[in-house]
Amino acid sequence: MVFPGREEVKYYLTIMSSDGSNEADLKEINRLGNVSASPLGNYFALAESNDLRLMTSSGVDVKTIDLGERINSFDWSPDESRIVYSGDVSKDLYVVRISDEVKTKIATSVEAVAW
Repeated sequence: MVFPGREEVKYYLTIMSSDGSNEADLKEINRLGNVSASPLGNYFALAESNDLRLMTSSGVDVKTIDLGERINSFDWSPDESRIVYSGDVSKDLYVVRISDEVKTKIATSVEAVAW
């Protein structure tokens, strides 16, 4: 529904050249999502609520992994094979393998993560 005088706001995953030129929107995303590019530049990960959405650097969806709780923060492994993340409520730290979606709890009481 559209109301007169109200703007519709949309959010996008956008790429550009290092100098800021050649800007291009890849995909519309939820405004509350956290995005991270993989270290080798092949993928993006987008954390939206309980889901971790993986897509290629050209914006093609690869898979969505339900992590069971809202994601507080996350980071890629250097080889792009795993992601480390903390849960928003539990504050537990997990590593999830991208290939088979197996997650392993490695710590508790974590706020922010970095590989």
